[in-house]
Amino acid sequence: RWHASVRTCATTACFGPPTYHGAWTGADETCLLLGTVSEVFGSSFRYGRQWLGEDGHEWALEFTTEVGAGSKKLLTGIDLVSLDEAGKIKEFTVLARPPNAVALLKDEMMRRVPMRLAAMKAKKAMKTKKLAMILRAYIKDKYQKVERQFYLQKEQEKCLRKFKFRKKIWKN
Repeated sequence: RWHASVRTCATTACFGPPTYHGAWTGADETCLLLGTVSEVFGSSFRYGRQWLGEDGHEWALEFTTEVGAGSKKLLTGIDLVSLDEAGKIKEFTVLARPPNAVALLKDEMMRRVPMRLAAMKAKKAMKTKKLAMILRAYIKDKYQKVERQFYLQKEQEKCLRKFKFRKKIWKN
């Protein structure tokens, strides 16, 4: 199947959902949304017709699925997928209909995404903070080493001056 060839999302991946007016940017965000929507769709999700570009990096994939916990509305749509040269998703746009099924999809996503997105951002912030602490410690260590070398160099220069001065005195 085509999706077996997709390894992951590119770092600049862009996801355009049918439930939101703007696009989401970033590999983590795109993968989070794709993973969440696959949970919402569950086992009812099916791809139908598929159109692939000549280079294999552009896809249009028709799908059908059911959404909504109790009412189970049929949702049909098309995934427009672009891959980069490494085979990673760089753009994923979803077109879907009918509006009432898209509204149910939005409700389901709004129940799941905000908490997961917040957790992902908190995890990223912790990594960034940890990285900053490591970087600060590294810089401090390097600074101290340079400072020590500078101090030793100055001490050596003082000793040399004293030695040269004494050498002059001994000659006279």
